[in-house]
Amino acid sequence: MVAPDSAEVLIDHLRDLIRQAREVSAVLVHESDGEMLTEPLGVLLSHVAAGQGRRCNVLADRMRVTPSTMSRHIAHAEELGYLDRVPDPVDRRATLPALTDEGAAVLRRHRARQREWLLEAIADWTDEELQQLLSGLARLRSSIQHPVSTH
Repeated sequence: MVAPDSAEVLIDHLRDLIRQAREVSAVLVHESDGEMLTEPLGVLLSHVAAGQGRRCNVLADRMRVTPSTMSRHIAHAEELGYLDRVPDPVDRRATLPALTDEGAAVLRRHRARQREWLLEAIADWTDEELQQLLSGLARLRSSIQHPVSTH
């Protein structure tokens, strides 16, 4: 069993990692001349790409935003030419966001720049060290997939 102090250290590291990732994302966007997407736009396009066919309310839940905020994000992505709305095959009255060719291309460039940054950041790691981290993260992710109980 993990000691409570160790769990606190893990929580602190996870918070720091999330904060640092957001800071790096903001810097990359600022320095990119349009090659990097803002965090909300990158997350939206990634979610759409991963699950073409998801309704807006499902995307809003996954991104932890309100449906009206999601509608604004989708409208902005449409204005930029990154998303289109296509008919929902299950309910023809509804539409679903779908990546355009330009949206897919900008998402590929965005991910390539993220990958480039990460490879620079861990240039002194061995492949074994990376595999250990990946295994640990996969196990942590699997362990916390269940909703928080309200004891």
